[in-house]
Amino acid sequence: RQLKLTPRRLTGFLADAHIYESNLSGVWEYLARPTFDLPTLVLDSTSSDKVVDFDYRTCSLENYQSGAPIVMKMAV
Repeated sequence: RQLKLTPRRLTGFLADAHIYESNLSGVWEYLARPTFDLPTLVLDSTSSDKVVDFDYRTCSLENYQSGAPIVMKMAV
């Protein structure tokens, strides 16, 4: 809104992400699960007019869903 742009996508980047052999069964279980619709990121536009003033207290996720936990051993 402040920049007069239309949001389209949020892109993330993972570095040094890896899977250990002891976690493979949990990974396969995760990949076999159904997916959920993506949540919506909502910024409280009444809290400030400056982009730099937004933080975790002025943001929320609507319609966030998650599956049951998958327990895996910590690789040490």
